[in-house]
This record gives sequence, structure tokens and C-alpha cells, in this order.
Amino acid sequence: MTLPKETPMIERLALAILNDDRNAAGLRPVEGRESIPDSEGYVRNARAVLTALLEPTPEMVAEAVDNAGPIGCCTHSPETARETWQAMLNAALTEGEGHD
Repeated sequence: MTLPKETPMIERLALAILNDDRNAAGLRPVEGRESIPDSEGYVRNARAVLTALLEPTPEMVAEAVDNAGPIGCCTHSPETARETWQAMLNAALTEGEGHD
């Protein structure tokens, strides 16, 4: 199932968690939460996942630095890699909330 590009990341994660639960219960996946009563808990779970991901592990930071590209192009220090990672996840956490 492919969601529209404009679907907020929180909603994408919530739907992935919901459908994983449905699959484990032997149920078919759904394309949206609208038809599932009390599915707001999946949004809370998705937010918890993104919040846990806010602080990258040292290995993740090292990988980002190692894959930054040639000097003068996309070079990242460990701190820049960490800040970039956190900024991307913060953006995902606030999608659809009217924040810029």
C-alpha cells in the first residue's frame, strides 16, 4: 500500500503499526485509520517511536559523518549530523500541526 506523499510521517507510522497489529491478528490491512474505532493510540505509539529516535546512537552519527560526501559538498561533523537528524525528526513530529 502506498500512501500519498503529503501524508504526515506520524500518520504513516501509525498506519504501519496498526496494520502490523492487524496482520498479527490475521486481519487484512487497511488504507486509513478512519474505519478503525479508537485508533488514536496508534498515533501516540508513532509519536513515541519518533521521540525515541530523536537522539541518534553514536554509530548512527558516525555513519552519517562517514557518508557525508566529499569535502566542500556535504561534509558533516558529528554535531551537525546529530542536529540534522534531530531537525528531520522534529519536522516529522510536528507535521500536520500547523507549525512551520
